[in-house]
Amino acid sequence: MFLRYLFWTDWGRRPYLAKIAMDGNPDTRRIVVETGIRHPNAVTIDYSSDHLYWADSYHDIIEKMDINGGRRITFLRKELIYHPFALTFYKRFIYWSDWHTQGILRLNMNARQDSIVVKPVKRPTELVAFDKSRQPAIRNPCAVYNGGCSHICLLSPTSGYRRSCQCPPSMRLRRDKKTCESLYHVGRRHRVRTNSLFDVGIL
Repeated sequence: MFLRYLFWTDWGRRPYLAKIAMDGNPDTRRIVVETGIRHPNAVTIDYSSDHLYWADSYHDIIEKMDINGGRRITFLRKELIYHPFALTFYKRFIYWSDWHTQGILRLNMNARQDSIVVKPVKRPTELVAFDKSRQPAIRNPCAVYNGGCSHICLLSPTSGYRRSCQCPPSMRLRRDKKTCESLYHVGRRHRVRTNSLFDVGIL
């Protein structure tokens, strides 16, 4: 997540790296990278410099670019790494897993020196660094009274309130854009088959 956006990679027939607002608004979906990319396995962000990194296990490289999609460069090429898969960033180090060497490695961004962290590790598919520095402090509009939303409050880069209210399945948003109401109106002579209390307006 960065500035209320979610970044992800996709192999498929048309490999790409993309982003979308955290409220899932389809109008905010943008392709960040779609050329020179084949098997993008992982993506991570260096919040201190606003840089985006991703690993491509087909080309066996790690690439880097600005968070907005500019100044794309090859950060680590095939001669220096073998088969990168998972990727994460923590403080001054970038970490990645390598299926060829069966280990977890890291690179000191200041000294440009790499080292092995854990080995052997057979085909690690995910790396995550948990630390406060990985979650920059922002003013969360959903933190106070759920942003005024009756049910689900999500961060939004496009809304003037910096958040958007959403509803559970089988409910819809009223005109006030804050309150959810059930799509079902249960009368005395009607029965609704459902597994959700949201469907009948109880929650």
